[in-house]
Amino acid sequence: MLRDVVLYEMYISGEHDLLNEFFLPCLSNSNTYDRAAGYFHSSIYQVIKPGLESFIARDGKIRLITSVKITDEDVELIRQGYEERQFLEKYLDVVYEDMYARREEPDVANLCWLIKHGYLDVRITIPDFSEDISPESFYHDKIGIFGDGDDFVVFLGSNNESQGGWIKNFESFEVFCSWDSSVQSRVRRRRAYFERLWKGECPHLYTYAFPQAYQERLKALAPAAFVSEPHDHPKTKTISSSGEIGSKTSGSVNRWRHQDEAVNSFLKHGNGILEMATGTGKTRTALRIMNVLREQGKIDSAIITVSGTDLLDQWAREVTTHATSWSIFKYYDDNKELSEFLLNPKGAVLIVSRDFLRQSMPFIRRKDMLLTRSLLICDEVHGLGTATTVRELQGQLSTFAYRLGLSATPDREYDEVGNEFIKNEIGEVIFRFQLEDAIKRGILCEFDYYPLKYDLTDEDREKLHRLIKIYNAQKSAGVPVDDEEFYREMARVKKLSPAKLPVFKEFVRQHPDILERCIIFVETIEYGEEVQKIVIEHQPYFHTYYGNDDKDNLERFSRSELDCLVTCKRISEGIDIRSVKNVVLFSSDRSKLVTIQRIGRSLRVDPSDPHKRATVVDFVCFEDDSVEDTADKERMTWLSKVAQTRREE
Repeated sequence: MLRDVVLYEMYISGEHDLLNEFFLPCLSNSNTYDRAAGYFHSSIYQVIKPGLESFIARDGKIRLITSVKITDEDVELIRQGYEERQFLEKYLDVVYEDMYARREEPDVANLCWLIKHGYLDVRITIPDFSEDISPESFYHDKIGIFGDGDDFVVFLGSNNESQGGWIKNFESFEVFCSWDSSVQSRVRRRRAYFERLWKGECPHLYTYAFPQAYQERLKALAPAAFVSEPHDHPKTKTISSSGEIGSKTSGSVNRWRHQDEAVNSFLKHGNGILEMATGTGKTRTALRIMNVLREQGKIDSAIITVSGTDLLDQWAREVTTHATSWSIFKYYDDNKELSEFLLNPKGAVLIVSRDFLRQSMPFIRRKDMLLTRSLLICDEVHGLGTATTVRELQGQLSTFAYRLGLSATPDREYDEVGNEFIKNEIGEVIFRFQLEDAIKRGILCEFDYYPLKYDLTDEDREKLHRLIKIYNAQKSAGVPVDDEEFYREMARVKKLSPAKLPVFKEFVRQHPDILERCIIFVETIEYGEEVQKIVIEHQPYFHTYYGNDDKDNLERFSRSELDCLVTCKRISEGIDIRSVKNVVLFSSDRSKLVTIQRIGRSLRVDPSDPHKRATVVDFVCFEDDSVEDTADKERMTWLSKVAQTRREE
């Protein structure tokens, strides 16, 4: 039944597999399918066969309304008395000739078979073309309604009823379910609208059934059984009786199937960390888990925590879009809605900053329901292991019934205490889908890697020698030393080395296109000012983004009003700007964590640029007298290897 299908409130090409995640699961669980689309092509009945098999087994019925192409000359003839029905019959004669010529092709054969056996009824709608209706007008609406006898799923969006509309083009649509009380009226109105359209009761539109003679001609072209070509069966999403999300075996591969695997892994364990590369859908996967747990009656509320206003705002938008049945409360920045959430937690989500979570826990722990009937989602879970959080929340997060951690790289280098805290409070890594996996599957794009070599200045060497001398002296004296702090200070010297600037200037001179749709990561505002002097010689459309005061610049960059952004750390995590093609790393960390997050800004697939290929520019120093040299060498070796990864066909 339709209620068994896991549904989002919105589907977007590039982020979802429209056919496998939505169309086929709904069709497989329905016995009626009403569809109105401005454009229709028989190719659709070649790719949806897996869903049609279950649909036909239920004696399902498809009602299709579509439009036809009409020229200015045709409109003029109609206005002079040439009836629309006459025009329609003339048009269908032309269509029939084309279908007869292609009668052995699977898409035409399947269309005719459906009509012959009563599973498909087609009607065509045409504007009445009275004097006040533009001759350029045509029916362009798109609506679909699945029904199972009790419930209905309505979708509204851009895609037409064709192979291109479901698996090739970049489309989006919204979904409304009849069992969701907040949208029931919209479902009823859309069903009523389709009925009026089907009966020809909409103003300024005529709806015509296929002439009987034309139907008979099409039936004569029908094969004995549905036909298909090798490997044309997509996967069909199913849900087992245990609630597990899965796929029926078929020829084509769902490149987003890792999200199903991640959901199933969490449902099996009940807590743990999903280690998923940037851009592979961590947020959407978490919201699917949240929705499934609620549908299964296991939770009543959820708490989502992460640091940074940008990420918190992004989570609020995602919940609004993909979990519309939940009430949203915010406790970060200027939003102080904690008390409202505590008063009305059922069916509610609290989006809270990590700092405010520490303040909130005494109040949350007073409500048993929030511990036994809630899901805690910790985005960028590696950030949870700070000394302050460990000290203030030790033993408290593990009391939630369900705990989900998300990160591209969950381990904290040189911080066993923080790692142990995360493991005890949230759980171990229960699923991995890494950078190379995402590139191979085409979820992230391929990239070129340029490691630019530079030599330290005399002043840089002196600073490094001083740090090493102090470090070694303290160790020899038995003074406790902080290895992480030592390596951080060593790395900072390199991050701020002026020796990188002339190397970058020469690279930009040879490759000025590197500054197009580019993010440049620097360590400090002062260093960024030196980089800007180089950028402005080649790229006038740039700006800085160092904090909340520059937030407008991030938005301008996302709208492509700016081509280049110079920044510190503010957009390392989670911000989704798909048009970014190039990343320059003046500031590179020893850990893979920050590097993955930063290069991930450029690796997201861009629907407006299907052939996108990213570029990552890095700076490496190999001087033998620095114990820190291995970090640059290891990063270069690793990124060079990842850059060789190619998409699998």
